[in-house]
Amino acid sequence: MKKLFLFISLTLIISLNVFSQENAYSSFDSSLKNSLKFNRFLINPAFSFAKESAPSISVVNRRQWGKIENAPQLYFANYLGSLNDNTRFGLGVYQQSSGLLKNFGGVLNYSYNVTVGYETNLTFGINTFIYNSALDLGNVITVDSEPLLLNQKPNSLIGLNPGINYGTELFDFGVSVNNLVLYNISTSQLVKDNQENSFSGYMMYTGYMDTYSKFFDEAKFTGLVLVEKFKDATALSGNLMLDIQNKFWVKGGYNSLFGMNAGVGLTFSEKFSLGYTYDLGLGDISQLGASHEFVLSYRFDEYGERKRYYKPVKKATTTSSQPKKTAQELADERAKLAAQAKLDREAKIAEAAARAKAAKDKIAADTAARIAANKEKLAAQEAARLKALADAKPKTTPTQAEKDRLAAEEAARLKAAQEKAARDAAAKLQAEKDRLAAEEAARLKAAQDKAARDAAAKSQAEKDRLAAEEAARLKAAQDKAARDAAAKIQAEKDAAAKTQAEKDKLAAEEAARLKAAQEKEARDAAAKLQAEKDAAAKTQAEKDRLAAEEAARLKAEQEKEARDAAAKLQAEKEAAAKIKAEKDRLAAEEAARLKAAQEKEARDAAAKIQAEKDAAAKAKAEKDRLAAEEAARLKAAQEKAASDAAAKIQAEKDRLAAEEAAKNKLLKDDSNRAVEAFKADIEFKTKETDKVTKSLDSLVKARDLDLKEYLLENTLNSDGTARAPRKFVSTAESNAQLQSMKSKVSETKIKLDNLIRDFEFANTQRVKELKAKGISDIDAKPLNDSYLK
Repeated sequence: MKKLFLFISLTLIISLNVFSQENAYSSFDSSLKNSLKFNRFLINPAFSFAKESAPSISVVNRRQWGKIENAPQLYFANYLGSLNDNTRFGLGVYQQSSGLLKNFGGVLNYSYNVTVGYETNLTFGINTFIYNSALDLGNVITVDSEPLLLNQKPNSLIGLNPGINYGTELFDFGVSVNNLVLYNISTSQLVKDNQENSFSGYMMYTGYMDTYSKFFDEAKFTGLVLVEKFKDATALSGNLMLDIQNKFWVKGGYNSLFGMNAGVGLTFSEKFSLGYTYDLGLGDISQLGASHEFVLSYRFDEYGERKRYYKPVKKATTTSSQPKKTAQELADERAKLAAQAKLDREAKIAEAAARAKAAKDKIAADTAARIAANKEKLAAQEAARLKALADAKPKTTPTQAEKDRLAAEEAARLKAAQEKAARDAAAKLQAEKDRLAAEEAARLKAAQDKAARDAAAKSQAEKDRLAAEEAARLKAAQDKAARDAAAKIQAEKDAAAKTQAEKDKLAAEEAARLKAAQEKEARDAAAKLQAEKDAAAKTQAEKDRLAAEEAARLKAEQEKEARDAAAKLQAEKEAAAKIKAEKDRLAAEEAARLKAAQEKEARDAAAKIQAEKDAAAKAKAEKDRLAAEEAARLKAAQEKAASDAAAKIQAEKDRLAAEEAAKNKLLKDDSNRAVEAFKADIEFKTKETDKVTKSLDSLVKARDLDLKEYLLENTLNSDGTARAPRKFVSTAESNAQLQSMKSKVSETKIKLDNLIRDFEFANTQRVKELKAKGISDIDAKPLNDSYLK
């Protein structure tokens, strides 16, 4: 159910714009854009020209999400060719199913190249999609008819994808627009809310390996970085490919929407290519399974793939003294370069044709020479034989009848010899042709022979066993034939011609039998295929019937579950209401009980408090009496203990004072006297600071009084008389006094700070000297604390 939910969600995302319109439609599957080997014009229409020139045919089948039934599939076939040196075109057809949507249509590609400079060009391209998009009602399973589905009609649409590519020696840069224009032929209007519209830009690098290894001769390395911007998302992809020319290729890549991909392919006979790509989604999409893509391609003979090398040809440098060329001169030069390139290609084609013709002429001349030599040899042998017969004949004159007989025999013999020579020559010529054809076939099918050898390796043991048995049987037959041949050798010589004719007849019969058997096998295979198709159709019909029954059963179960859920919900509501009423009743009873209990507890607490008060008063009176007696006893004891302790403490103080006096006498030295001097200096400078501070305070108070008097200058006294004028000090003079005071305060502060730092340094040195004399910190602590304080 989870996989089904994910699949339905993805289907709705893909078909987001389907039911927002009157009818349903979708666009071409863009996941094929991950390919760097085939159909690159789907990435950018200009790619049909960039780094490609040989005409080719390719067939692609892509199956997405292997774990999902009726997952998206695509069948795509196309042909790429050229109209002239600067123009390429492509023509393809496809069928695509995506969820409930199915598309069938074609694509037409056109690209035109303009030479910009040396090893640089600019290519313009456009893809035109013409297709029919509709709902696949055969995959829709509903119990009741859905008006929304019945009203859906097929759509015929035309989409335009333009693109441009700028190519240099090693790099290609380009941009393209997917579904720039999407026109609905069925409604005769443009599609306004086109969800498949997107913009893409890329950079591609292509280089050829130049190594001493023949295996990697002209191996190609390609890297592509592509960014595609949709209306509601942005896709980033990167792909790498290593292509060993006419052998195999490997590739890998990543797409932020489709996940990771890896591919491998083989090339047979330098023309046929077979490739496979494996895609694995990321995140939740990975639960839907992997995607598989198969491709089969055939490349026609032409100029081959356009090649670019690492080392560019050095250009002639121009000096400032040379005049600048006009646009017409540059155009003429480009036309000359294009014409020269065309002449070079035509010369290469003519040279290859001349080499092929020379090889054919050499084979024909060698064959004719061998036939003439064989004829001369046969003629010489015949002349020698005739001479021998003439020498062996008697010298009598033969009769006319004898002459006629001999002439007839000689004519028949000569005719037989000529026919034999002709057959031998034809056989040798055919053998030579077969040898050349076999060599060519062996060269073209080297990869196929290797695959056949690999496949034959599995059954080689069985073949060896059968060959050994056949060899033993043949050896026994040969031994018997040898023994029989010893007795019948003369008869076999006479019957050789008859045996050969019989062998030819048997060979013809065997060929006819084999042909009939092959035709029968073909008919049986066709019948078997038809039977399999009928069985598949029957199986599909049974699946559809079971699916319909399952859908009906699921709907009935869902309706029953809905009814049961509604009944259960009603019962739960009634039970909840009943429980709530019971809870309210119990709550009211509990509230009344708690209120009565609280009132009783309040009365009991009041009585208990009164009793405790009475008991406390009685206990306090008794406690006061006992406390007075205990206080008198303790006072007497304390007085006695105090007198004893005072005497003891006084004795201890006297002892400690004596020890402290001795210790202080030891601790006081020259450094202590220096510290005392610092202390006196600090006290002196502190007094000076206090004087400066008091002077500053008096000055501030005077300024405050002047300010207050200034504010009250135009007012009357409390008794209504005029206020006596006050002599004010000028602001400049007052500010000068303040500044002087501030300077004195700052100077005094600096002196005090320096004095304190010197004191701290001297005190630190004193402590170090005490430690050096062996006096511990504990012993010196009282003195140190007094100085620090």
